[in-house]
Amino acid sequence: MVAGTSTGLLWQAALSGQTLGPASVVKGGLGAVARAIGSAALEAGVEIRTDAEVAEIQIREARRPASCLLVVKSSLRELWWSKRGSAHNFLKLVDPVNFDPNFLGKIRNYRSSGSVAKVNLALSALPQFSALKGPSDSEKLTGRIHIGPDIDYLERAFDAAKYGDYSPKPYLDMTIPSLLDSSLAPSGAHVMSINVQFAPAKLKEGDWHTRREELGDTIVNLLSEYAPNLKDLIVRRQVITPSISSRNTASAAATFFTASRHLISFSCFAH
Repeated sequence: MVAGTSTGLLWQAALSGQTLGPASVVKGGLGAVARAIGSAALEAGVEIRTDAEVAEIQIREARRPASCLLVVKSSLRELWWSKRGSAHNFLKLVDPVNFDPNFLGKIRNYRSSGSVAKVNLALSALPQFSALKGPSDSEKLTGRIHIGPDIDYLERAFDAAKYGDYSPKPYLDMTIPSLLDSSLAPSGAHVMSINVQFAPAKLKEGDWHTRREELGDTIVNLLSEYAPNLKDLIVRRQVITPSISSRNTASAAATFFTASRHLISFSCFAH
C-alpha cells in the first residue's frame, strides 16, 4: 500500500484480479536467493567483494549491462547490476556524458522516497490471534495478515507521517513465512515479518537512531491487541527504520521497493 495513489491496487488487479496479493515465500529465506546468485557468479568466474565501496561506474561501450566497469579502490571489475538506488547509480557513479539528456531529466525526477518501516520477530511459538478459533485455524496465518480495519484507520495512520512522526496505530502487513518453510526457524518456533506504514524518512522530533526501539515497542504493543501472547514469545527483535533502509540503498529517503510505487514511477520511462 502506498498513500496518495491507487497504483498498488491497479498492479494487483493486473496480476490476479484479487484485492490482496498472496504471500510468496522463498525456500530457505531471501538469503538463499542471494547465496544462489553468488554461487552462480562464482562458478562463472566472478570475484565477489563485499568490503569495498563503489567509487565509479565506467561505460566502455553502448552495450548493457556487460559494458559497465566497476571501479573499486582503483581496481576494475565487471558490474552486472547494482542494488544501489537508481539515482545514486546514474547521477553519482556514472559520467553524465554517457546518457541522453532526456533520460537524465527523468532520473533526476524519479521518486525514491518511502514511508515504510519493518520489524522482524523471532518467536518461540506461533502467536495466538484472538480472531482465530483455535490451533486448527493456524492455516489461515500462512497468507498475508493485515491490520487496517477501515479507511479512516488508514487515513489516520498516514496523517502522523505527513506531520513528521510515525503512526501510533499503523497499518501492518505481516507474514509468518516459517509456517510454509520450517527451515527458517527451530522446531516449534517461528519468524514474523512486519511491514509498518507509515513512518517518515525524517522525524519532526528526535531521530531514528534514538527512537528506533520506541517504534518497535509501538508495533509489538499494537500487535499484542490482536495476539495477546505475542510479547511472551519474542526471542529476538529487529527494527528497520527508513534511515537504515536509506543507508542500505544510498537514497536520501529510501523505500524498500527502491522507487516510490506511484503511477508516475511506472510510466515515466514509457516513452
